[in-house]
Amino acid sequence: MPADRVHDVLIVGAGVLGCALAVSLSRQGRQVLLIERNLNEPDRIVGELLQPGGVAALSQLDLDSCLEGIDAVPVTGYRIFYHGEVITFLYPPIVHSMRTSAEKNDPERPKGRSFHHGRFVMKLRDAARRESHVEIIQATASELLWSESPKRVVGVRCRSLAAEQSVDYYAQLTIIADGQASNFRSKLTGRPPVANSRFWGLELDDADLGSYSLALGIIGHDGPVLMYQIGEREVRILIDIPDTVYKQYCRHSGVQDYIRTNVIPTLPETVRPAVKKALAAKKLRSMPNSWLPPSANRIPGVVLLGDAMNMRHPLTGGGMTVALNDVVLLSQLLSPQQVPSLNDTDAVLRQMQKFHRKRKAKNASLNILAQALYCLFVADDPLLQVLQRGFMKYIKKGGSYVEEPSGLMGGVYHSPFLLCYHFFAIAAYSLWALLCEVGADSPRRLPGAVLQSFLVFWRAVKLISPYILAECSVRIPNDYSPPPPSGKEALFVWVVSIVHAGVHIIGWNFDFPTYTELLLWRASTIVLLAVMAVGGAVPVLSTREWFDFTFNLLWIWVRDARRQTWVRRHLFNSVVDVAYIVYILARLIIFVEIFISFRSLPASAYDDVSWTAFLPHV
Repeated sequence: MPADRVHDVLIVGAGVLGCALAVSLSRQGRQVLLIERNLNEPDRIVGELLQPGGVAALSQLDLDSCLEGIDAVPVTGYRIFYHGEVITFLYPPIVHSMRTSAEKNDPERPKGRSFHHGRFVMKLRDAARRESHVEIIQATASELLWSESPKRVVGVRCRSLAAEQSVDYYAQLTIIADGQASNFRSKLTGRPPVANSRFWGLELDDADLGSYSLALGIIGHDGPVLMYQIGEREVRILIDIPDTVYKQYCRHSGVQDYIRTNVIPTLPETVRPAVKKALAAKKLRSMPNSWLPPSANRIPGVVLLGDAMNMRHPLTGGGMTVALNDVVLLSQLLSPQQVPSLNDTDAVLRQMQKFHRKRKAKNASLNILAQALYCLFVADDPLLQVLQRGFMKYIKKGGSYVEEPSGLMGGVYHSPFLLCYHFFAIAAYSLWALLCEVGADSPRRLPGAVLQSFLVFWRAVKLISPYILAECSVRIPNDYSPPPPSGKEALFVWVVSIVHAGVHIIGWNFDFPTYTELLLWRASTIVLLAVMAVGGAVPVLSTREWFDFTFNLLWIWVRDARRQTWVRRHLFNSVVDVAYIVYILARLIIFVEIFISFRSLPASAYDDVSWTAFLPHV
């Protein structure tokens, strides 16, 4: 192989992560080749909001100068518009050690930055060009190169506009960071991204947001809308349109008509003229909002990073923060002191195991929050709407109720436990608010509100659990979920479930300490049988051709409705949810009764048993 084509590290993709990593590794003495298919200034509608945590990570890499000279706007927090209410929350103060070089003596709160994505990327590429150990070429990486013995990736094959033939480049370690539409993801991981909505973006001129340094969020009407400054005069507006809404409205009347009639009336009056003007100029562009759980790296010689490996909904603007956090951590783990030679694939793989474990400390909360918050903001069913109202009332309390959630969103706090605490605190507060509203309006409806509260809490658990499990590397439903069961499999599980529940009938006439406990046992037994008979029938029905309903059983058996209506998406899931709750309560009653019944055993329990009278013996 030609010596000029052999490097320590080869990075595919000169975006935010690729450039920052190239600079960091080159400063450690590594020879880095950076390959990018198009070195012109990129023009995207996302990747324009860098949270304070990302600014801090950029400072750790000594690249915060890349935010200068690009008309970047300081971002101090958010203003949320919700059905006429306006709530402002700011990023919380951070400890002195986390401040960037420009903020160490600034008593104010930390700031994010918003900017034109292309300008920021070009500054990062300029920083990479200035490094003596970095070479940048414009070419399209078309395939990975493999060695036969041992089996490992040794480089990539590239095509360029200048060369008629493909050129092979070799490296001790190949890093794939080619973004959302990665050409190599399918070859390195079996997880395709999942997208259930799209962001439709416009660039507005001289729109008045009311506050130069606050991003605006509008929720409560279909998908959320996000607005923020990207320059002194330019404002970005991103309109989330769920696929279900697109199929129902936009496919026939067009996205522009949908925005004109359904979105613009919900916006602050000060920005409506600018939106109408940009819409008339046909500046509308879109991109899918994808979710991709992180994948562990187990292939020798190659590492998958950035959006090619892990994506979350861009609503919270956490993508670049996650990427820069990964660069800081990976640079430490692959430093020459830790891994003297990147040809030592065993050492690299061990460090990558540490990487995937340690990155959760900073990035898990950003990934989980982005997905959970988006579901909460869309609120496409009545139970989620209760949670949405509770969320707004919760953050209106101020103090830690708003600062800690905003700190999690801004990457200032890195605690999945803090995220779960606030999420379930919001759920509990939503239930309390619901009961108070119903009690004040119509006390006779309180029993129904109590039942609804159980359903709301269960819906909250279902909302966040898949994303928590995904961060724990547990398989969950999406395009790579196992297919629905066959008819025989579902029928077998149904019969076994009924028999298992029916075992408790054996205790129908047992002695119990009180008559009430006997009735509770019998009632719980009947409930278990009924739930297994009714709830267990749903998987069986889901195997029929006529079954056209969304169905989700413990995120293991998943089936989506072909026709997306509210009834088809939620009817059977609601039946299963109710069955879950009732089943759990009945199981708890039986479990508790097994132990408390020991307090008062019948007299026959103390009789000596002559086992030889019952067992064969010599």
